[in-house]
Order: sequence, then C-alpha cells, then structure tokens
Amino acid sequence: MSPPPLQLSANPRKTAGVRNLGPVDIEALRAAVLAIPEAVWRAEDQAKPNRFGVLDDTRHIVFRFVDNPLDWRGSHDRPAWPQWRPLLAPVLDAAVRPYGYGRGSFPGSCWPACGLAA
Repeated sequence: MSPPPLQLSANPRKTAGVRNLGPVDIEALRAAVLAIPEAVWRAEDQAKPNRFGVLDDTRHIVFRFVDNPLDWRGSHDRPAWPQWRPLLAPVLDAAVRPYGYGRGSFPGSCWPACGLAA
C-alpha cells in the first residue's frame, strides 16, 4: 500500500501558491541518502557553510553553495557534488521539466535537493 499523497501548501513568507509539477522518481536518490553513514552526516554537517539558527535542528550535506548571498547567480560546487550529481541532477531536471526551461540552472541557492537535510 502506498502512502497518501502529500498535501501541498504555500509558505506565506515566500510564495502565494504551489504548483503541482507531477511525480518525480526519487528512489535511487532515496536509497543513496538512507545509506549515508552517520560519520559522513556528522562531518558534512560540521563543514556546512550555512550556519543559521533555524537550521540547527537539521543535518546537511551541502552540494553547491552561493558565492555571495546577495547574488544567487554565482555559486560553487562543494566536494560531495561530483559523487552525488548523477543522482541529484535527474531529480532536479524532472522536478522542473513542466516549466519548459530552455537552460535550467541549479545554483547553490537552490531548494533542499542541493543540500540534503536529515
């Protein structure tokens, strides 16, 4: 039996609505995330560049990060990105495919898929 569908709701501080983009296959990514050893989570969390109080209760592996928080267009790959890119890129591409972007880009400020949180 599959879980009930998620109920999407907008974050009132960020957007007025939510657009259902359809299903995205995350099984390979999910399996890889579940296999991450505890020691890797600890090390990556200690090295995360985004140290904000609101993120203290989550652990992160940040794959890409903005060079300047005031300009999201410049970003850099972090050490884990080359290993995880083959798993993350198809999920990111599938998630935005309904928008029809000609040149989709996922800079370091992209949504949590670019920084796994546990």
